[in-house]
Amino acid sequence: MRSFFKDHVGRFRPFRAKSVLLVLIFCAAVKVAADPACLPPSSLEISERQVTTTSIRMTFTQNQCGNINFTLSLEPQLCFSDTGYNIPLHCVTLVENIADRCASDSTSGSPQVDCLGSYTGDQISYSCGISQLDPGQRYSLGVSTVSAGVELGPTQLEQAVVTDPDVPSNLTTIPSLTDTSSITVQWGVVGVAEQFLVTATCYHDDCVNKTTILAGNDCQREKTATISELTPGVLYRLTVAAQSGGKASGNSEPAFEQTDPVCLPPSSLEVSERQEKTTSIRMNFSQNQCGNFNFTLSLGPQLCFSGTAFSVPLHCVTLVENIEEQCTSDGTSNSPVVHCLGTFLARQISYSCNISQLDPGQVFSLGVSTVRADVLLGSAQLEQDVVTDPEIPSNLTTIPSLTSTTSITVQWGVVGVAEQFLITATCQHANCVNKTHTFSWDDCLQDTTDAITELTPGAFYNLTVTALSEGKASATSAPVLEQTDPAPPSNITFDIVNITSLLMTWEAAEGVHDGYNLSCVPCVGQQRETFFLSRGESRNRYDGLTRGQMYNFTIITVSGPKHSQLTETFQVVDPAPVENVTVRSIGYRDVSLEWQPPEGVFSYFSIKVTSNRGEDMVRSTNLNASIVDLTPGTMYNFTVYTVSGNKQSLGTEFGPVWTLDEGYCEEDMIVIEEGEAFFPRSEGGSFAYSRERCPSTTGYEPLASRFCRITTGGIAVWDPPVVLMCSTSLQNLSRTEVTNETALAVATKLQVITSQTESLSADDVTTVSDLIQDIVNVSATEQIGDSLLTTIDNLMKINASALQLSQLDTRGPIRVVQALETFADTVTLTTEKYTSARPAVALQAADISVEELDKGQGFAFYGNSSNSLTEGRLSSFTSEDGKDPLQTADVSITLPANLSNLPQLNDITGVRLSYTLYNTSSLFVQSSDGSPGTRIIGSRIATKGVGLQLKNLPQPVIITFTPPEAISPEDVKEVMCVFWDFAAESGHGAWSPEGCEYQGEDNGRYTCACNHLTNFAAFFDVSGSGFGLHDEILKVLTIVGCSVSIACLVLTLLSFIITRSDNRRVHAKNQRLVLSNLCVALLAILIIFLAGINQTASPIGCSVIAALLHYFLLAALLWMAVEAISIFLAAVLVFDHHVSENFVLKAAAVAWGFPFLVMVSTVGPSTLYEYRMKNYCWLAHIPLTYAFLLPAGLILLFNMVVFVIIMYKLVTGYADKRKLRGAKSGDVHNWIIQQLRRAVSLMALFGLTWVFGFFVITGARIVFAYLFCIFNTLHGLFIFVFHCVMREDMKKWR
Repeated sequence: MRSFFKDHVGRFRPFRAKSVLLVLIFCAAVKVAADPACLPPSSLEISERQVTTTSIRMTFTQNQCGNINFTLSLEPQLCFSDTGYNIPLHCVTLVENIADRCASDSTSGSPQVDCLGSYTGDQISYSCGISQLDPGQRYSLGVSTVSAGVELGPTQLEQAVVTDPDVPSNLTTIPSLTDTSSITVQWGVVGVAEQFLVTATCYHDDCVNKTTILAGNDCQREKTATISELTPGVLYRLTVAAQSGGKASGNSEPAFEQTDPVCLPPSSLEVSERQEKTTSIRMNFSQNQCGNFNFTLSLGPQLCFSGTAFSVPLHCVTLVENIEEQCTSDGTSNSPVVHCLGTFLARQISYSCNISQLDPGQVFSLGVSTVRADVLLGSAQLEQDVVTDPEIPSNLTTIPSLTSTTSITVQWGVVGVAEQFLITATCQHANCVNKTHTFSWDDCLQDTTDAITELTPGAFYNLTVTALSEGKASATSAPVLEQTDPAPPSNITFDIVNITSLLMTWEAAEGVHDGYNLSCVPCVGQQRETFFLSRGESRNRYDGLTRGQMYNFTIITVSGPKHSQLTETFQVVDPAPVENVTVRSIGYRDVSLEWQPPEGVFSYFSIKVTSNRGEDMVRSTNLNASIVDLTPGTMYNFTVYTVSGNKQSLGTEFGPVWTLDEGYCEEDMIVIEEGEAFFPRSEGGSFAYSRERCPSTTGYEPLASRFCRITTGGIAVWDPPVVLMCSTSLQNLSRTEVTNETALAVATKLQVITSQTESLSADDVTTVSDLIQDIVNVSATEQIGDSLLTTIDNLMKINASALQLSQLDTRGPIRVVQALETFADTVTLTTEKYTSARPAVALQAADISVEELDKGQGFAFYGNSSNSLTEGRLSSFTSEDGKDPLQTADVSITLPANLSNLPQLNDITGVRLSYTLYNTSSLFVQSSDGSPGTRIIGSRIATKGVGLQLKNLPQPVIITFTPPEAISPEDVKEVMCVFWDFAAESGHGAWSPEGCEYQGEDNGRYTCACNHLTNFAAFFDVSGSGFGLHDEILKVLTIVGCSVSIACLVLTLLSFIITRSDNRRVHAKNQRLVLSNLCVALLAILIIFLAGINQTASPIGCSVIAALLHYFLLAALLWMAVEAISIFLAAVLVFDHHVSENFVLKAAAVAWGFPFLVMVSTVGPSTLYEYRMKNYCWLAHIPLTYAFLLPAGLILLFNMVVFVIIMYKLVTGYADKRKLRGAKSGDVHNWIIQQLRRAVSLMALFGLTWVFGFFVITGARIVFAYLFCIFNTLHGLFIFVFHCVMREDMKKWR
C-alpha cells in the first residue's frame, strides 16, 4: 500500500477556508512542543445511513504527531481499479487519481472529498464525505498517514461499500418479427448494476407471468433483454429493477406490449373456370389476422418459366413482381400483374387476386405463402393446374421443300404457349392423299415451323393449323393453298442400240404430273437439244452419236407451274479400240509401246500388263506408253484399252514380250584368237561355257569359259572370256607352272575338271588343293576368285570318303580352307566390296576404315528355307543397325565394337575384313566326334595381306545359328559352340570349344559367344540324332552285323530250297513259305542299307533308296506279324485245323501290298513336305512319324500280345503234362532252357527286338542303341541258327 500511495501522490486540491484555518492553528500549537511519533490511522468506520446513490461518508482517528499528510483510497470493483486522494495535514485539497469511470455516471465532474477534523486530547477525529460516485458501484475504502514522505498504514475498511443502484429509465418494447411468444425490452442505465430483474405481468386469466434476470456489470447506457415463453396474442405489463451488492433500485415506469397471434397458412384457395381467360386468372384465398406480415402469390408455369412470386403487404393491393422469365410471345407488352383486394371478417381476411398479362395456353400451378420477416410461416397450393385458353395461330405461310416431293413446310405465328399444333393438309385432286399431323411444341418462339410429310408429289393442298393445350383447342387458322413438288422419273437406263445409238428408258414419276422436259448436250444434227414429252411416255432414242463422246442427258417432271429436280445423267458412248500396237524398245525393267489413234473421242489409254507375277494397269494420254518398274527377265503380255469417261473399249492384245534379265547375261558372241565363241544366256554368278568345243575326239571340252558377274547395281554383265587349255587332264594341269599370266587359265580349267565330282579320288583332292594354293600365292583377282569358289563348291560335293582320305594323308581339304582365307586377305578389289556365292560356299571381302570397324561389323545369311547359299541373301551390317537384321537370319556373325583398341591394330587406318560361309562341313574333316549340325561361318581381319590372330578379345564375337535340319528346341539336350583349330591333331585340325560359350536359344535360333576370330559352328545333342564317340563303334557293328546276317539269310533260303519236299504237312509248308518271304524282305533291307544309305549325291537316287527301305521295312514287319499268326494257329489252336492252303497267298497280298500303298502315298505328295533327310537316304520327320513309326508300332504291339499268349500257352501246357506223367529232377532244368530258346526264337521271328529302337529317344539311349544295333543287324543270324541249324530235318546235313 505504501508504494501504491507514493505512486499516486502528485496533484493537490485546496481545502475549504475553514479547514485551512484549523490547519494553521494546529500547526502553530504543534510548534510549542516537540512532535510526537505518528501512528497509523485508526477507528476507520462507515455508516449505512451515510451511503447514498452517489456518495459515502467515512470517519477515522489520527494521533497528533506533527506535520503530516493523509491519503484516502477508493478501489471500485469494476469500472476503475484504484483512486488516491493526497491531503496535507490541516489541508482539505483533493488530489484525484481516478483513471477509468463509467460513461453512465450521474455527475459531470470527478469524485469529490470533503474532510473535517476535531481535536480530542492528542487525537484528531476526521469525517470525510466522498461524493459524485457511480450508483450501484462497489468500493473498498482505506486511509494512509504520510509523514516526511514515509507512509504509515494504511488502515483498510474490512467490508466493501456499495452505492445504491439507480432506477432504470426510458423502458420501451420491441415487437418480435419471428416469434409469437416473446417480447424484447429496452431501457436506460445510470451507473452500475450487477443484474437486472425484468418482470412480465399478464392481464388475462389463462396466460403465463414471466420474470427474467439479466446480468449487468458493464457500463452500457442502454440494456436490451428478450423475455420468452409468453402466451401468444396477450397484453403484458413490463417493469425492470436494478440490483447491485444485495441492494435493489425501485421498479422502472411500466411499459405495455402484446405478443403476436400465431399466423395460420392461407386457406380456401380456389380458381373459377369462368375466370380463366386467354391472358388472365382470378384466384381467391383467406388468411387469419395475425400481425404485420406479407403474403406471396406463386405461379409455377409448366414450360416457359420455373416460378413466380408476388409479395403484397397486408391491407395493400399493390403488386411487387419477381417474375424474371416470360415467353416473348405473350399478348401484352408488360410483365404479368397481380391486383388483390382484402375484406376483413372477424379475425379473417378474404383476398381476391386477379393475375393478368399471362401467356395464352400456359399451364400454371398456383399457390399462396404467408411470409413474415422473410420467414415462411405457411403455404397453400391449388391441387389442379390452371390452363389459360390457347391463342389462334396466325400468319400461316408455307415454305416449299428443297429436298422432298412429298412434304410441305408450314410456318405460323404463336401467341403464348401451346403443347401441340394440329396441321391438316386437304388434297384438291381426286387420287391423292389427305394428311393430318400433330406437332409437339415446347419452346416460346413467336414463329413456329414444321413439315407435313407423306403427301402426293405434284398435288395442291389446303393447309390449316390449330393450337392445343391441356385438352383445350383454339379455333382453326385461315387456310393456305400450296402445291408439292413433282417427283422426278426413276430407274433411268441406257441400252446400246449400235455403236452410235443409245436408247434411254425410265419409270414414270409418282404422283400428279403433266409430262417431261428432256435435253441432250452436245447433241447436234438431227438430235434436238431440248424437247417435251407428254405424260405416258417412258423412252427416247438418240442416234448419230460420236464414239467415245460424253453426253449430258437430263430429264425433268412437269406439273402445273412446278417442275421436279433435274435428273442428270452423264453417258459415254463406247470408245473405239486402238490398232497396230508395236514395240518401240525393250529394256531390263521397261518396255515401250506405240499404236495408231482410234476413231472418235478418247480421254486416255489404259494398258493392262500381265505376267506370271500378276496384273497391273498403266495409264497414258499419248499414242505411246513406256511401262516401267518391270521385273527383269520376265514374260509380259500387254492389252491396250481406249478410255473415255467411265467407258473403255475392247482391248487390243500384244505379246508376249520378254524384258531383259538383270540377273542373267544375255546370249553373246565374242571373237577370240581361236575364232568365234558363242555363250548362251546364263544366270548371274555362274560360269558359262562356249558352244564351240576343243578340237578333240571326245567333243566334250568347251573352248572357252566366261563368268556372268552381278555388279553392285544388281545387273548381270559378262566378264572377259578365258580360253581353256584343251585336252589337259588334272595330272597334266598339276605339272603346269602357275604364274601371274597362267593363274587365270589354270583356275578356270580347274573348275571345269572338278565339275566331274563322281570321278575325283582322294589323290585328286590333294592335287586340287595344291593347285589352289599355288594360284592364290601368285595371283588374287576377283576373276580368279570366281573360279576358285566354283572349284571349292565342286570339292564339297565329292564323296566324303575321298575327302577323309585326302585329309588324313595330305590335309588336302583343310588346305583348301586356308587357301580361301589367304585369297580373302589378298584379293585385289575393283569395287568397295567383293561378294561371291556358290551353293555350298560364299565369300565377302571389303576394305574398311578402323572407324567403321569400331561400329561392330557383322555378316548374315538369309536362306528363306533354302539349302543353297545362292538362293538366299548375303548381307553385311553394323551393330548400329540394331538387332532387327538378325531376327530372320539363318546364320550370322557380329564382331565386337572398338576393335581398334587392340594392340595389333594400333597406328592402322584401314583393314581388310572378310567373311566365309560354308553350307556344310565337308572340308572340315576330323577323325572323331562327328560333324557339326550347322553351317560354318568365319571372319578374318587382315592388314597388308596378312591375317591377324585376334584372341582373348575383351568383348566376344557373337554367332547365331539356325540348324538346316528341322530340329525342335525341345529335342535339343545340349549345344556345344566350337571353332576349327587348325593346329589341333598334329596340324590336321579339329573342332574345339575353347574360348566359346553357348548363350541360349530364342525362337529356334542358337547363339554362341567366342573370344577370338576364326571359323565357327555348333554341335547339337538331339534325342535320337547322334551318339558322339559311339557313332564309329555303332557304325562298325552295323556293317559287321549286316554282313553276317546277309550270309545267314542266303544260307537259310538255300536250306529251304534243298529241303522243300521233306515235309508235306499244310502248316509246315505254310510256315516255311512265310519264313522264306521274311528272309527275302530282310535280305533286301540289309543290301539296300549297306549300299545306299549314304548316297546323297544324287537327289533322285537317294529318294529311291529311302522309298525302297521304307517299303521293305514295312513288308518285313508285316511278314513278322504273319509269322506270329501262323505260330499262334499252330501252338494255341489245333494244328492244321484252322490253317487253309491259300493262307500264304492271302498273307502275301497284305504283307507285300499294304507297304506298297503306304510307300506310294508317302512319295506322291512329297512336294508338300520334306520327304527325306539331307544327310542320309532315309525318311524325314513327317513321313517317318506317320508312315513308318506309327504302323511299325502297331505291328510290334500286336506281335508282343501274340508272343505273351503263346508263351503262356507253352508254360501252362507243360505244367499240365507234368501233372499227368510226372517229372524227373532234371526235367525242370531242361524245360527252362527249352523255353528260353523258344522265347529267343519267337522274338527273332516276331521282330520284337525292334522295340529297342523306340527306347533310343530315352535317357538310356546309348544302351538301347547298342541293343538295337546288335539284335537287328544279327536278325538273319538268329533266324539261321534257330530255324535252320537247329531244325530236325537239317541234322542229316550237319
